[in-house]
Amino acid sequence: MTGVLDQMLQGGAELCAPLLEKHQSLHNAPQYDMSNQAVQMQQAYALYRQGIDLVDSEAAKMQACGHGGGSIGRNDSAILHRTFAQAASLFGQAIDLTKRAGGVSPSMPLADVVARVRAAMSYVGRVFQGGGQCAPFIDEYNILANAPSYDVSAQPANVQTAYGLYRHALEIAIPKVMLAVDTCNAGGGSVNRLDYEKALPVLREAEGLLIQAVTLLGQ
Repeated sequence: MTGVLDQMLQGGAELCAPLLEKHQSLHNAPQYDMSNQAVQMQQAYALYRQGIDLVDSEAAKMQACGHGGGSIGRNDSAILHRTFAQAASLFGQAIDLTKRAGGVSPSMPLADVVARVRAAMSYVGRVFQGGGQCAPFIDEYNILANAPSYDVSAQPANVQTAYGLYRHALEIAIPKVMLAVDTCNAGGGSVNRLDYEKALPVLREAEGLLIQAVTLLGQ
């Protein structure tokens, strides 16, 4: 929808139809009963619906497109741009939460575990940067601390390499994260900024290793 809006600024009421079609598709996005789902999935669903409702709140501006032969004016276009960006941010947060739903266990495929550990590593890094609350931080740290080991000696080379990257990422990150875990366990309500400054470069390196591992496991 943002892309169509950008094109429309160059002129062309013919773009009203695809914009309205995309909005209708978003408006009709399915609803779900999340009452028995994990907390992260319930939070993700709330953000998903919030993003849809936010875009719907500006429906009149889109529905006016093409009336009188013109497209959306610059003022309304600017408002829609901001609305779409805010909705995209909400959807992005929802995606992040869905990736962090559930734990890890040795019965899971390595690819699924690496993807879940990567999501935890990414979240831990953001919590450090933002001085986030301890409770969700500890939950994601536990994903890292309980990440299972596998015997990949009989697996193809790409799996063995990915597994080595996965284990190395955990080995370098966990000792740094432990600084903040100790602070939280001692009664701190939020993650310490000094702990963040010490840990962030290593967490970025570890997430990079996990990204490589995810790529290799997809081959």
